[in-house]
Amino acid sequence: MIEDLLARGVLVGLTGAGRNLLKIRPPMVFSRENADLLVDALDKALTKVG
Repeated sequence: MIEDLLARGVLVGLTGAGRNLLKIRPPMVFSRENADLLVDALDKALTKVG
């Protein structure tokens, strides 16, 4: 899933005790358009692996 998101222009990393959390990299403030891109990329990546 991380590779799919990267291919869609979203850089994320795994974090957390169980390495089950996605962390957007780099942490930053972003616009509504950036949020829409993230949600769209996550939806497509999750659909692909699910």
